[in-house]
Amino acid sequence: MTEAAKLADRSVILGASNSVASTALIGSSGGACVLPLPLHIYHHKQVASILTAIETGDINTGTGLTKLKSAVWAQGMDFKKMILFNVASVFGNVCRGDCGEYYDEILDFVLQQAVDPVGISKEEIQALKDVANYIDLVAGIEVDLDDATENLLRSYFLAARKENTKCVSVGSMSALVAICLTSARLCRRNVANVDDAVFAIWLHVSGSPEPRFAPEEYLQTPADVRKLQKIIYSFKDWLEQFTGSCFV
Repeated sequence: MTEAAKLADRSVILGASNSVASTALIGSSGGACVLPLPLHIYHHKQVASILTAIETGDINTGTGLTKLKSAVWAQGMDFKKMILFNVASVFGNVCRGDCGEYYDEILDFVLQQAVDPVGISKEEIQALKDVANYIDLVAGIEVDLDDATENLLRSYFLAARKENTKCVSVGSMSALVAICLTSARLCRRNVANVDDAVFAIWLHVSGSPEPRFAPEEYLQTPADVRKLQKIIYSFKDWLEQFTGSCFV
């Protein structure tokens, strides 16, 4: 998250140097406020301030209220220690990480980097700049939903709510729409289509707590683009059955 936040216009990390939640949120306006530590480690007052700001859209500075104008990125795994049990009810989009699956590999990598550090090449730096420039380029594109796309999002939302209301909060619909519009925007299109909706739903199902609606084999994320496309095609077939809708 910390590395991804560098692609935003601005980002502030809530930590030792920025320990006041309201200050971090205001300072990250137009970008992202990042909580790199597991959510349950932060002080109760910090988390409460963050959650209240997200839910109300206002930041309490102690002397008044100001509008929240930043995204909030957080992570955590030990939900038993968290004060927030239904994460999706506040954070519109929940992404599933490796859940410690690659913990040993990451430690080995960090150790190797400490012993034999490898500098970042000019190509890598330029690639990050290119990504940031492209995001800036497409950020201003206004995108609309066509009827088929909107109907698919609604059908999934209703079907998922019937299946498990805890996994799909009321705020999930706005998150689905936002992801759908962003998908179209990244493709430099003015109208979001069914493929954008399928991608948004796929991300939503992947981030849902277990047991998930879709079979695990439809939620894999291989590095090979062609394999990923095959998974998405299979996910489409499942989605048609799940929603009772037929789409092309």
